[in-house]
Amino acid sequence: MPLPLPWKPDRGAVQSYEKIREQARIQMEGRIKGRVVHELGLAYLPQPSPGDVYLDLEGDPFVGEGGLEFLFGYAFAGGSGSQSYTADWALSRAEEKAAFERFVDFVIGLMIHDGGPPCALNSANPTSPESTQPRSEPQGC
Repeated sequence: MPLPLPWKPDRGAVQSYEKIREQARIQMEGRIKGRVVHELGLAYLPQPSPGDVYLDLEGDPFVGEGGLEFLFGYAFAGGSGSQSYTADWALSRAEEKAAFERFVDFVIGLMIHDGGPPCALNSANPTSPESTQPRSEPQGC
């Protein structure tokens, strides 16, 4: 699919189609090269660590007023080191709030168990002008 799009989609925004196309291009490049390929911001993330939690929020902006985050999915290394995944579904505002609170409680529990905040939280100071500047290379904690 050429960029910019030579046509206007019937549904959705042109920018959404362009972003999806670019993500597919990066994934295909990774398959061909046999390694993970990334562009832009991923190079600024800290190095992976055993306490990392990967969060995937799924939502629908057209549910009620203001939308609804209906899935709080997160993957992490379990106690035995094996990959664990939690899918916490919400079909109402009350369930959405409860799922969010369970996720926050889970993260706080990890922080207590591991002795401090995750690397990304530990190194960010939102009041500091430097916090908005990307690091020149990935760093650990």
